[in-house]
Amino acid sequence: MLQAGNRLCSVFKLRMLVVVWLLFVESTAIASENVHVAIASNFLPTFKLLQGEFESRNQVKVLVSAGSTGKLYAQIIHGAPYDVFLAADQARPEILELQGLIIENSRFTYAIGQLALYHPGIDENNFTFLQLTNSEARLSMANPKTAPYGVAAKNWLEQQGLWLPLRKQIVTGENVGQALLFVHSGNAQFGLVSLSNLIALKKTQYTTIPNNMTQPIIQQGVRLSDRDSGRLLIAFLQSDVAKNLIEQNGYSLP
Repeated sequence: MLQAGNRLCSVFKLRMLVVVWLLFVESTAIASENVHVAIASNFLPTFKLLQGEFESRNQVKVLVSAGSTGKLYAQIIHGAPYDVFLAADQARPEILELQGLIIENSRFTYAIGQLALYHPGIDENNFTFLQLTNSEARLSMANPKTAPYGVAAKNWLEQQGLWLPLRKQIVTGENVGQALLFVHSGNAQFGLVSLSNLIALKKTQYTTIPNNMTQPIIQQGVRLSDRDSGRLLIAFLQSDVAKNLIEQNGYSLP
């Protein structure tokens, strides 16, 4: 009886060792993975703040590719090996879902973007929209053909009756980040850009465009692969820690 008991104990210990080993192998596999994320340029400064927290919590290395939503979408449909796509709109994630190119039921809204009019050298209290009509002033914005913030900027200008009068003064960038660079370089005196980018750069001379004055910039994310690292990242972005940080950096939450 004693020998039988010892054998049972040995078998139990062996099984436990196997379970522990399998768990170790699984966690090590996840930890050793990278997650490749395609990110709309407006969200990049905020994501950089999130990235360190995510990597330390999950031991997953994040590889980032940033650009305009339209350009990233084009790369994805042509086979770019991204695991997660964080767009600046909801249209491209919806199209990818209809095309069967995302993990089922993975589409979600991670932020609602905010447009701001950047006017360096002019305090908000001294700025009026009429200053945009100065014939020598140039206004930068993202390209409305490829970038959601460009669509929102054009929509606001049309509502204000400024789109046609300012068309010859408008300088368009590939994305909202490039539109901001045009102002910094002196190629434009004003910029319709992302509020979050201005907050990240600690800029103060801007006027926020209320969301009810333009179409909402609903930013959605999707998983493009079934890798565990992508699942972990999406779960983190939906956590309270991530949501609080996103809201603190110039976005609304759904």
